[in-house]
Order: sequence, then C-alpha cells, then structure tokens
Amino acid sequence: MNKLRCWSSKMETPILDLEDYSYAYKLYGEAIQRRDFGMTIEKSFKTKLNYYKEVTGFEETEPNSIMHYRIGQYTACKN
Repeated sequence: MNKLRCWSSKMETPILDLEDYSYAYKLYGEAIQRRDFGMTIEKSFKTKLNYYKEVTGFEETEPNSIMHYRIGQYTACKN
C-alpha cells in the first residue's frame, strides 16, 4: 500500500490505486444522490468510508478527502 503525506492533516495517508479509486468514486456518487436534507455526513457516506477502511486499514472521517487519495494524481505510473 502506497502512502502520501496529506498537506492538510500533515499525516501519512494510504492512497488508492486506480481500481480501488474507481469504486470509491462510484460510492461517492451514490452517496451524493441518496443524501437527504438533515442527514449527517457519517450516515450519508458510511459505505464509502467503510470501503476505504477495508481497503487501506485507515479510518478516514472526511469523505471528500478520499477523493484526493488517488495514486495516479501524484505519479506518472499506471496504478
């Protein structure tokens, strides 16, 4: 598992390969579509946050941050 130092949290965080990121992106879109007014972020994005933890072992609490944890965004490799 590759890690990257996050500029905002100042922590090393696991980054997703293309396949894992594609699935996380799909879960993100589904959460946005089903989100109701008054729903907490935790409840809305529970599936996505759980997936990220399952894949990386890292418990992220901010679903938007995961959208930045993609290896292809930071390297020239085809991961």
